[in-house]
Amino acid sequence: MIPPTHLRPEDEAEFEQLVHQALRSADIHRAVYRAAGDVTTRHLRDQAMTERHTIAAAAAVEYQAYLERCEAAGTGSRKVPTGSPTPSGRHGFLAAVVVLTPVLSSIAAALFLALGYGTSLGSPGNALADALIRAGRTAVVVALVSTAVGVACLLLTAARHRSSPPETTGDREIEVWRLRESWRQALLTRGIHPFLHDRLRQPHPAPVPEPAEPSPAAHPDPSPAGPGHTSPGFSGPRHPAPSA
Repeated sequence: MIPPTHLRPEDEAEFEQLVHQALRSADIHRAVYRAAGDVTTRHLRDQAMTERHTIAAAAAVEYQAYLERCEAAGTGSRKVPTGSPTPSGRHGFLAAVVVLTPVLSSIAAALFLALGYGTSLGSPGNALADALIRAGRTAVVVALVSTAVGVACLLLTAARHRSSPPETTGDREIEVWRLRESWRQALLTRGIHPFLHDRLRQPHPAPVPEPAEPSPAAHPDPSPAGPGHTSPGFSGPRHPAPSA
């Protein structure tokens, strides 16, 4: 025999809602109509609420999983996740360097090359133009290398987070909702509906009518009905016999 499952107060309200939902279903309505005796949905609801802990034992596995997940979500939300620490100043500086280096190098390369080739057009063989062109080419190489390093760091970070994704608050809420719906469905199909059908199959005797009170006309009226009426045991006045 499965031991009773004691529901939390907030879950007892859920249980009562599920009982109302089951009593409004078409099969229960037909069963109530075909049941012999005087049985109503109110009687069934009262019986189900009285036996709620016994009925809840039919979905004890789903209810336990739901409670464990609720407890884990409640305690986990108050803890600081250890897998995603707050970035320090050193890590923030390195991230800024990785992001800004390709941008600044590209801008410098474009400026140096534009100035170098522009100067060489006016005076070919100018030493300044050659220096600007060499600086522009160096900036291009720096931009390419820094871009490659930034892409590699981005891919490495994405792979690390993909291998161990942190659990967010939304994921916990979705998991709790899924386990709650699983418990509700199991409670309906394996607990409430079988209990109601079992009670409807049991004989329900018709109510015994209460005895009617006797009417006032059934009792004799003790008051005299007229001048000739005498009470029992009274034969009227006695007169002395006449003398001879």
